[in-house]
Amino acid sequence: MIASLITAALLTQTRVDPVESFLSAFNARRADAPVESPDPSIAQAMEIAIQAVLNEGCVNSAQADGVLRPYRTAISQPGIVPYDHYSNIGCRIVSGDGLRTVALRMGAVTRWVIYNDATNRRLNLPSEFNWMFQSDVKAMSAPGGWVLECPAIVMETTRLPYRIIWLKRDSDSLSVTARFEAVWTRVNESSPVSLEGDLLSAKTLDTPKSFRVAPYVAAPARIFKWRIRNGAPSSRTEEVQHQSLRQIDAWMDRLFTTNQLDSDQQMFLADWPPFPMLRNMRTENGDTLLDFGATFRFRVTPSAVQYLGRSG
Repeated sequence: MIASLITAALLTQTRVDPVESFLSAFNARRADAPVESPDPSIAQAMEIAIQAVLNEGCVNSAQADGVLRPYRTAISQPGIVPYDHYSNIGCRIVSGDGLRTVALRMGAVTRWVIYNDATNRRLNLPSEFNWMFQSDVKAMSAPGGWVLECPAIVMETTRLPYRIIWLKRDSDSLSVTARFEAVWTRVNESSPVSLEGDLLSAKTLDTPKSFRVAPYVAAPARIFKWRIRNGAPSSRTEEVQHQSLRQIDAWMDRLFTTNQLDSDQQMFLADWPPFPMLRNMRTENGDTLLDFGATFRFRVTPSAVQYLGRSG
């Protein structure tokens, strides 16, 4: 009895506090913010935090946030911390098909793992998911595998780049079957990616030739759709949106490169501001109105564009 108590006491004394281990690894970091090459100390800290979330049986992000609260407190920094610094820690958990995925983010790097509750083991993943530089992860269970929406963790771009990664499940492993890159507006609260059954949809933005577009304007857009089979895209369709805006852009591009102008085109060039940026667009009485600080009115038909004048 006494021997058992002594052994228990010794184990209690020698058991390492995971928060302390996490802090120790964090303090050994090479820098405050990540680069493309993995930092072994931060990778260790991320693994400690992920294991804590798994050990507590967290099944959603809110539960994970509670588990990580002491870890976040341990590495908190005074003042405003830059978005890409390691001390900004967050976690996203998604469950599906008897599996739990954990995306642990520290600053501008994410580590993603997937756990089988039935076997109490992790699935094997490609090494790229150990250190996903400048990439967040939103996981979705799909037929035969998983789909990852990966928004870029960057602030320097006016648009938000993101990737889609398809993974196929084969027993206790996942392998990448396809990738897709796109961009979306930063201020639109809804995700550009959605999955309904086996149908995956993704929105992206094209770049006009004749003018810039404000970061909050979701145009000109197109939508890609895929059917998913065995963790891979099996077919693709494409829907091009904002046809009137695209016709106006093409009309402007031709106008800027020709010396033969009609009266409408001459009037347009006289009205056109320097360094134009599209701030808004709408239709009124069948016309297309584009806000470039002043409002430009166009009448667009399938075969022609007519400039009607400026207001404001």
